[in-house]
Amino acid sequence: MEKKATHVLIIDDNYDDAKKYQEMLSTMTSPYTTNEHVSTLIKAFSRLKKGGVDLILLDLFLPESKSIKTLNKTHDRFSTIPIIALTRFGDEDTGVKAVGEGAMDYLVKGDITKNAFIRSIRYSLERHRVEDAERKIAEKLRHANAELEGFTYSVSHDLRAPLRSIIGFSEIIDKRYRDRKLDEKGQHYLNNIIQAGKQMGMLIDDLLDYSRVGQGGLSVESVDLNELFSKIIKGLTSKISETKGTIHVPDDLPVIKSNATLVTQIFSNLLSNALTFHHQDIPPVIELTHEDLSHYWSITVSDNGIGIPTEHHERIFKVFQRLHTQDEYVGTGIGLSIVKKAIQHMGGNISLDSTPGKGTSFTIKFPKKPKV
Repeated sequence: MEKKATHVLIIDDNYDDAKKYQEMLSTMTSPYTTNEHVSTLIKAFSRLKKGGVDLILLDLFLPESKSIKTLNKTHDRFSTIPIIALTRFGDEDTGVKAVGEGAMDYLVKGDITKNAFIRSIRYSLERHRVEDAERKIAEKLRHANAELEGFTYSVSHDLRAPLRSIIGFSEIIDKRYRDRKLDEKGQHYLNNIIQAGKQMGMLIDDLLDYSRVGQGGLSVESVDLNELFSKIIKGLTSKISETKGTIHVPDDLPVIKSNATLVTQIFSNLLSNALTFHHQDIPPVIELTHEDLSHYWSITVSDNGIGIPTEHHERIFKVFQRLHTQDEYVGTGIGLSIVKKAIQHMGGNISLDSTPGKGTSFTIKFPKKPKV
């Protein structure tokens, strides 16, 4: 089957220059090209609306538009068509800027050799092909992730009701019949059912939290971190009492521009983990510190817990990744995945520094101008 010719639209008010480009294009066989010439943006836009153009050679200095504005006007309207910018002799800076604004390549008029011209055509077409393929793959991944998160939410939500029934009836049996009708083995089995049900409930709750992160638009508001930590710590009262833990929060934490729900998820998980992963004979001590950076607010949560080996620093942020058994430390393996997904959704980042046996510090950087 014969390959379709690559059609090039030349937009240039200098007819002599346009003729040179047409002559060089006519010699090309890989790819084989056809071409046409217009001298104004108005004529160019009229032609481009009809379709069938694979590449644009665009003179940036036309009668009705000058410099980068010419590129912007064209690229904004026809962003799916690759553009090679043609700039004036001695004006490479404008050409470089054009590439930064969306052009595939640039050529300096008056200094264009045939080899450089053909190379630019081939390079621009190939670069556009690769970028277009990457965009399509990224879109497919976004669509697949959205479907997966929707499925996760639906399944997790639908499992809640029957699981509540299992746990509820198991606890009724435990309350009414344990001492009178269940032997030791029966009591053991019943305990396993109740504990497994509660663990499954935790897992479902975490899956729902994970699937909700990033759903819909991100609403940004002023978040007073002192007030937020006060609420989080109040919710962790029983766990703090159980572990004899201590959480030190400075009273001068900043008010940040962020999403209160996501920030709560982030620090609830980090504080809960710090209270969980501690030495059995040493009560957890957690310190919060903060730093005002140029574009970020940096908040660090440090503990005196068991620490995390360096080889697992990436792994712990993946879903369902646990470093310990349920008998050692209760958890779902989703908490840190929620933390990372939430902070990335806001345009921030998370890092950690840890010494096994001595403790871990998680540093969250919240952008002062979060993504919306």
